[in-house]
Amino acid sequence: MRFTPSILGKLVEPINRRGFQTVVDSHDGDAYDKSFKSWDHLMVLVYAQLGGADSLRSLEAGWNANCQHHYHLGTDRLRRSTLSDANRRRPVGLFAETFGLLAGQLDRQTRHEGTAMLRLIDSTPIPLGKACAWAKSNGRIRGMKMHVVYDPDSDCPRVLDITDANVNDAQIGRTITIEKGATYVFDKGYCHYGWWTAIATAKAFFVTRPKSNMGLKVERRRRIAQTQGDGFTILEDANVSLASK
Repeated sequence: MRFTPSILGKLVEPINRRGFQTVVDSHDGDAYDKSFKSWDHLMVLVYAQLGGADSLRSLEAGWNANCQHHYHLGTDRLRRSTLSDANRRRPVGLFAETFGLLAGQLDRQTRHEGTAMLRLIDSTPIPLGKACAWAKSNGRIRGMKMHVVYDPDSDCPRVLDITDANVNDAQIGRTITIEKGATYVFDKGYCHYGWWTAIATAKAFFVTRPKSNMGLKVERRRRIAQTQGDGFTILEDANVSLASK
């Protein structure tokens, strides 16, 4: 009988098993859970996400009900107690690094198709108030801050980081790996001239709002053919340089 891979099997084909094992070894990911390896863990997590499992019990039942596909996925039956232990003990970094490898493959495909790469950068506060005495304050809220680099084309975050509430947005922005040809869109909270220079040097682009005290020198003005857009108005189009830097 001819073998037909499952939908899950087709979805995980882009994951290079040898490359994944290299990531696992670098994080010592199988040190504590040798009977339920990192590959088993990854397959179960992907299945849980796609299947919308809302508990370990429902995940265990759904996964084991499709045991005929386990052999070709390179996995086995699941016990929820084993998964619970693995969730607690296995380094989350190995899954984050695997995500980065897959995102890199997507970027190569995106560039191959000639589609412009757009990256939206923003942050949002996570208020904790007095519930957590250890939480730091930024003068407005006490809590944490979530920083995201979002890829609207694939509808998923490329980078996600959580810091204390008093960490400056530009400080996190400067840690982002700049992709050649990408356009980064961010608010004026990410004002850092050195970072902007690094983006330009890497042959990438950025769109932002200037601060009110930013000195700009107009080098050349361009004629605007159409000032009205879909919900916005173009006030001016010009080449500028930083007058004070």
